[in-house]
Amino acid sequence: MREAPSPPPTHRPAGLLALGPTTIGLALFALFAWPLLVVELPPYQDVPGHTAAVHILRHLATFPDFKATTFFKTNALYFDLGVALSALPIKVYAKGFVALILFLNGQAIPRFVERFAGREAMLRNVPLYAPFVHHWFVSMGMLNYCIALPLSLFLVLAVFPKHDNIEEYQRIRTTVLRDIGIVLLTGVTWLAHSFPLFEVAGLSCLYVFFSPDAAERRVRLRRVAIPTLATVILSGLSFAMQAGLPKEPGTRTDIIYDPVPDLIAHLFTRAPFGGTAFTYPGLFLAIGALVLVLATAVANGRAFSLAAPEVRYRRLWGAAIGLNLLGYFAIPAAAGSLAHIEVRIVPYLWLFLLACAPPLPRRARLVAALGLAALAIGHPLEIFRLSEDVQHLAAARPLVPHGARLLPLVFASKGRSQNTRPLNSASALYILDRDVLPHDVWTHNASMPLVRTVARPLRFDRETLSRFLDGHGSQNAFCAEATRRFGEPFEGDSARCGLRFDEDWRDLWQAIDARYSHVLLVAPSADARSRVPTNWGVRFEEHGIVLLKKRVSSVP
Repeated sequence: MREAPSPPPTHRPAGLLALGPTTIGLALFALFAWPLLVVELPPYQDVPGHTAAVHILRHLATFPDFKATTFFKTNALYFDLGVALSALPIKVYAKGFVALILFLNGQAIPRFVERFAGREAMLRNVPLYAPFVHHWFVSMGMLNYCIALPLSLFLVLAVFPKHDNIEEYQRIRTTVLRDIGIVLLTGVTWLAHSFPLFEVAGLSCLYVFFSPDAAERRVRLRRVAIPTLATVILSGLSFAMQAGLPKEPGTRTDIIYDPVPDLIAHLFTRAPFGGTAFTYPGLFLAIGALVLVLATAVANGRAFSLAAPEVRYRRLWGAAIGLNLLGYFAIPAAAGSLAHIEVRIVPYLWLFLLACAPPLPRRARLVAALGLAALAIGHPLEIFRLSEDVQHLAAARPLVPHGARLLPLVFASKGRSQNTRPLNSASALYILDRDVLPHDVWTHNASMPLVRTVARPLRFDRETLSRFLDGHGSQNAFCAEATRRFGEPFEGDSARCGLRFDEDWRDLWQAIDARYSHVLLVAPSADARSRVPTNWGVRFEEHGIVLLKKRVSSVP
């Protein structure tokens, strides 16, 4: 049996650089998690809506328009734990779940880097993987996917044992307890989100494919068989359950692909930083990691994986990065009610690059440390700034009666964010605190644990309403779009265009009047404000947030 070459002995750093992955992970967790102690709710795009869904599941009797489906399915861990931990206040639970994600990221990423790039790279490259502890998907509030990502890294670490040579590797026995543990970890990851399991299965297949000989191939196949088989079974179950779940009328069924320029941009904007320019240092650090790997590859004339201290992993990472890039450009951005599909590959591309990165040179370490310091300052500033926007939107809560039928009309969902939409579901705070009629809790998505028992008009579907507001924010924009689509002459004050604009708004307000008692306008234009019927009075107006209350039963 031949032996794979072991890396030459390296000097073990002393002092602070002798810290292990646990300590480094705790430091990174503290760096990104402490702002959660200050804010009411994390100002992440989907967090208020998903947290409102947990609130509804906890109090179904208060919301007769909804019923629970099933808790045993993928993309459900946040909801399952939220119901199981009903004793926890709902906002404490939401912040605790986000903190758990940051903690697991802080613990998983250093261990992942240490396993495949070596201890020296793990210690020297801390600033390079810090941006992936709190990444774009966290800012988006996609909590189930976010917690599945570090769980999948732990699963990879369990499948790829640490060893110095083949003989030692073959002495590592697989046991029933180990297999049970891997099945349980696979199951929890699937409950959170099934997509990361495909990454684990793909790596497992490459791990077996690049075995140096038949003897080791048999050993590797035995190690990866359990999680791969569990992934196949659970993924099949996911598809079967999705197909059998009820769908709301108007649920999208089309398939959408992003343009190639957008896909290239998303490689940098859909992982290393959050929502505003305050976290641009994270993007620069990620680009630094890419430059480091590419420069070292060119200098040595080898593949991406040249920095991997163990020879057997060199071709694996090159193949993993290449196949993920192919998948990234080949699969759709959205399919039916599923969105952000292909971009879920992006964090793995960066993590695989980190597994290939050699230790930073001395001068580069100083620049990276400055970048980490800038990120440590920018991250809380971003959180506080976006939280302020959310608080402005939620400021009218005391004026809304419990159980009111409130419709949010959000004309500017980004607020002061550039890369996320923190105001998209922020009106769900009115559900948490005032038990208002839930409007946007993603019941159109078959993966959600909630469905409506009372159908609502299609015009109030979240996507339909959002498209209406995007096109009817102002009369000039509406007419310009009509010119672009139908070739009609554009005259912002033309009688025909103005009449159609007025008619569309009149139809919407008639439907609103029949269903809702309160309307929350978020950053409305002057044209939108002028179309509000006279039987709706202003109860609150501040920071671009307007709360309207219906005075009479019908529109004149």
